[in-house]
Amino acid sequence: MSNLDLRNIEKLPIDFEEIMEGLTNRIKTNLPDKWKDFLVSNFGVELLEAFAYEATLMFYYNNMSVNECFLPTAKTRTAVYNHAKSMGYKPSPATQSSVTLKFYLENTHINNILIPKYTRCSTGDINFYTTENAVLYSDELYVTVSAKSGNINTDNFISNGIAGYKYKLINNNVNKIESVFVDDVEYEYVEFIDEQNNEAMYYTVDYDSDYYAFIKFGDGVYGKNPAKNLKIDVTYITSADITHNVNPYTINIINDVIYDSTNAIINGINVTNDEYANGASEAESLDEIKKNTPTVYKTQKRCVTKEDYEDTALMINGVNKVKILDNEMMSEIGIFGVKICVIPDTPSSGGYPSEAFKKDILKIFDDKKVCATQVDIIDPSYITLNTTVNVKISPTTNASTVMNKIRTNISKYLQWENRELGEAVTKQDIYGLVADVPGVLSIENIDISEQRYIYVLETPVIGSNTIKIRDTMSVLNEGSTVNIMNIDGISALTAKIKTMDNEGTCTLSSLSDNSDIIITDEMNIAANCWVYPILKTKGSYNFGEKMITIQGDTLINSSIEKRTTLLSNINYTTIYFDDDQTKTYQILFRVGDSLYLDRGLEDNIDNNTDIVVMHKKFIPILSSTAVMGSSVLELTSYPRFGVGAKLLRYESAIYNDTTLSVFRSSGGVDYLENYIAVDTLVKINKVYLNANMILTEGLDYIITNNSIINWTDIGKVKVSSNVQYYIDVTKKTDSHNVKVLDYYVKGINKKTINISPSVDSTLADGTSFDYTTDTFNILPWEIADCGTITINVEV
Repeated sequence: MSNLDLRNIEKLPIDFEEIMEGLTNRIKTNLPDKWKDFLVSNFGVELLEAFAYEATLMFYYNNMSVNECFLPTAKTRTAVYNHAKSMGYKPSPATQSSVTLKFYLENTHINNILIPKYTRCSTGDINFYTTENAVLYSDELYVTVSAKSGNINTDNFISNGIAGYKYKLINNNVNKIESVFVDDVEYEYVEFIDEQNNEAMYYTVDYDSDYYAFIKFGDGVYGKNPAKNLKIDVTYITSADITHNVNPYTINIINDVIYDSTNAIINGINVTNDEYANGASEAESLDEIKKNTPTVYKTQKRCVTKEDYEDTALMINGVNKVKILDNEMMSEIGIFGVKICVIPDTPSSGGYPSEAFKKDILKIFDDKKVCATQVDIIDPSYITLNTTVNVKISPTTNASTVMNKIRTNISKYLQWENRELGEAVTKQDIYGLVADVPGVLSIENIDISEQRYIYVLETPVIGSNTIKIRDTMSVLNEGSTVNIMNIDGISALTAKIKTMDNEGTCTLSSLSDNSDIIITDEMNIAANCWVYPILKTKGSYNFGEKMITIQGDTLINSSIEKRTTLLSNINYTTIYFDDDQTKTYQILFRVGDSLYLDRGLEDNIDNNTDIVVMHKKFIPILSSTAVMGSSVLELTSYPRFGVGAKLLRYESAIYNDTTLSVFRSSGGVDYLENYIAVDTLVKINKVYLNANMILTEGLDYIITNNSIINWTDIGKVKVSSNVQYYIDVTKKTDSHNVKVLDYYVKGINKKTINISPSVDSTLADGTSFDYTTDTFNILPWEIADCGTITINVEV
């Protein structure tokens, strides 16, 4: 073995078999006549095996030790923690859930009611506590208080005066240290005491692998070390985890006695949570620590660039997905503005960060951002997309198997969990997913649509007090105020929705006295008439402002759950104020109860002004004049279409209603292009067999591309193959032929698009377009989600 060349040490054998083979070959070479017996029973072979075993262990421990010296290859918790600490990062334990609790009474109390910090409440299984003092005043029925989840613990120690001593808390799974007092003087938490002077009263916390917490004070050089025999009181929280992200209205138990200002016990007080509790997560895994540690080192605990904000947000426990919006992405935000769109970790699918969780996030950024930067946490908008696919399949293939596979592929592609905020949806991607399914011979059509409007579903019965409404925007609730148009597009009535069932049947009441409204023939309301929700402003706003606040009581009758539902679905809607329909605005996103507009107000707006919600359907509209020959168009909104889309402009068009006579195809898909020029088709008003049998959209048939009738199984029963039926449509026409101009989108930069060919005449601002596109653009604060998937199979 003395002749071994260590210059090629990387070629040395390291496993047992290789070492044994090397030793055996060496003996055969050096002792050919003295050692010939290499049977396993030979004692010399046993010695070689023992040596090889020890050598194998040595190489293993050497390699493991080297791996543990570097963060990317370290595997033990101790090594990963030590590397993280050396780079200024402390791994996080499991975090608490944040929520706003509402303490309320049925009737006002004669005295003020005190709700102190650390008042305990629960769902029955999961404990919460208030994080601030609050007072329910004698003339109020409720008060809201911030709260967090977890169990409150208190440990007491006597200081020993030893510099750098770690005081171990009794209970493990520690989430947070609430307070540390030394002889009734509160010490402040810092991550690292070695940055402090010798008299600074600070403490820091270390955790072991079981998340036992150790309180550590200064050593007298960096930070003050408590003298011997002083009383140390530590209040801390344990046992919070991701299961504490509970649903609304589940925290209903008050575990402490509540007193009023005269120390009388209050028995009639209740508690609930009107919103989701979120922000809780499990302790950081080793992989998460490895990912987050370099990020902290890179950002240096400050937020300047957009990447800094994103890295910091992703490190916050309880955050699932993040998108950072700045002036470079959206000029409306301003040079000192940063909007952070957050999707929290929740047990259910999707969700919105609670107001309490938003405050927690903002606290983190307040310590890291540049002083002049205005940071806001905004809610995501889930864009539910419906997909229709028409395919031809092999006769030897089971249709159900093919349909299930197609549905699975599309569902996985569109589900929000598998997507990123702002990630576009394309027909090309879906085409590939469908084409990959065994048995699919050809794809006849793929349509992606987003239903984003509200209309009358059925012509109401004259003399009744009910009307059936389809709300594809999911914004209407009991208590919502609506403006219902007649068949001429003129307001027929303004009313409040008194009751509303799951089928959309609404009882309408008067705004003045809450009495029922009776539908009359003079109102001229029929199926497909538009319905516009009406909100009201809270406060007055000046010319040029972009942020407006909505009155809460105009949305619902004190139901926070329904109010939150409306606000979460109001993104990207088109609105106007009062009765001025000539000045429309789009809501880009919301911050709490405030709505951020796409442009500044053109007029001063008074308090309590009506806000009429028109629709959420994107309509490309010019924001400035495009002169003849121009190939650049400036739009009022960020486009929904992608590069390669086609814009269509109609000239001198008027609208006419007509009836199409159609025969149902054997395949269950009817293309109206066979009966009408679809470029002139505005909308489908009604599909029916006869005057007494009107068919229902969504139940009997589904409309795609505004020109394709896809029959459901229920509809196929009502309308058999080759049976004649009728479609009432509205189309664009005039005394001459309608001239259609097509522009192809060559490039997109925010709201500016490049087109080909150039415009052949000057287009005034306010000119609108129709469009077709294979790419469905998702805005930065939006995320696509899967809606209805319709698959039509033809053998």
